[in-house]
Amino acid sequence: MGYGRTEADAVVLSANKTERCINNQVLVKLQIQVQPEKGRNFVTEISETMPVADIHTVIAGTKLKVRYNPLNTNDLLLVKH
Repeated sequence: MGYGRTEADAVVLSANKTERCINNQVLVKLQIQVQPEKGRNFVTEISETMPVADIHTVIAGTKLKVRYNPLNTNDLLLVKH
């Protein structure tokens, strides 16, 4: 049974680099506030890998696009352009 993902704006509340590397990329834990077009804002955490050179671009206040499962808001992906 499939479900649709909803796209929304989000704002990074905090970004913490971990000591883990995956495929030469650093694992970063992000706490984000998702601002859906309909419904209430919600806060969740995700882990994302990124090149070391890009870590400084994701700081508190950074705006992102995400896609999430409205039935499980912890099921969330960053939209990469």
